[in-house]
Amino acid sequence: MAQGHNRFLVKLETRLRKELDEALDQIELHWYQKSRIEAIRDGDRNTRYYHLNTIIRRRVNRIEALQNKNRVWYSEDSSIKEMVRAFFKILYTNDSNTYTPYIIPANNFPRLSKEEMDTLSTPFTGGISRR
Repeated sequence: MAQGHNRFLVKLETRLRKELDEALDQIELHWYQKSRIEAIRDGDRNTRYYHLNTIIRRRVNRIEALQNKNRVWYSEDSSIKEMVRAFFKILYTNDSNTYTPYIIPANNFPRLSKEEMDTLSTPFTGGISRR
């Protein structure tokens, strides 16, 4: 390909990349399902494994600090709580995001194209798509 454009090699590379993506999706799904099985099997018992997983999950999910609009970091619990409260108060009291529903007149529904209908009728594979 460094010497010049070769359609065969371009198509081969595209096909191989697609196969690689599919294989990676299958591996990811396999490990996700395996982790769920282990969590179901070991998660409800009062074991050392369960408690270590809980401690690790708490550490990962803990918010240690937040940065405000002025790019100043706050790490005290009271400051973090106040910043979160203020954020959601502004989010849920902001009137500028008014919703205007789309009214469909009676007997005048939007039409789907043939491609859109074909997309809706494709079987669900359960895999994660990479787009």
